[in-house]
Amino acid sequence: MTYYSLDVQNLSASFSKWPLFSNLSFTIKSTECLKIIGANGSGKTTLLRIIAGLSFASAGKLLWKSQTQTLLTPLEVTFISVTPPLKNNLRVFEQLNLWQLLKGDISTLSLSKLTQASEKILSHFDLQELWDTPIRYLSAGQRQSLNLCQLFLRPTPLWILDEPFAHLDLKQVNRLSEIMALHLSQKGLIITASPYDVHHIEGQLLRLEHFKPTQSIRENDRW
Repeated sequence: MTYYSLDVQNLSASFSKWPLFSNLSFTIKSTECLKIIGANGSGKTTLLRIIAGLSFASAGKLLWKSQTQTLLTPLEVTFISVTPPLKNNLRVFEQLNLWQLLKGDISTLSLSKLTQASEKILSHFDLQELWDTPIRYLSAGQRQSLNLCQLFLRPTPLWILDEPFAHLDLKQVNRLSEIMALHLSQKGLIITASPYDVHHIEGQLLRLEHFKPTQSIRENDRW
């Protein structure tokens, strides 16, 4: 089984030219979870998006190591946003079918295969009863559970989760914790972000406040 590692070196990022963090470094390997902690506006989501390849850093580099390559590709990472990318005019199964068409091999996906796969994906979070429910009628917790179903669209070694436990009830918190622990046991890697430490999953902590630019840097950047 392939082992992976992600080495982040001296990463810096800004928002509208306003420094968020600087000289941030860490290494995470297969079976490990990194929990990024930071206040609102500290750059948690920006950092996750940079790692996922959805945003650019102003400085630094990321090294992804496997047996075959050194660059992280979209096929190796699943990014779950804190804002579920759901279409309110769709029903639950239609949203899942759409995700599969966007992220899968369309040439091999028939309607029957889509349906079977969607049923299996929903079962991970006990959402089968919501199969035909319009998304606009879902509660915040149900929307988040559906959002997390994207973890099962295709297998990837690296999961990047932005506030994954937000809005979940205790049952779903426990279920997600089990899913994350299983992923780690299968040589996966997980990076999460939240305003405070969540104890539902073990992992090393990275506090963004330790990489906050100094006041002098902020003042110089302003001008």
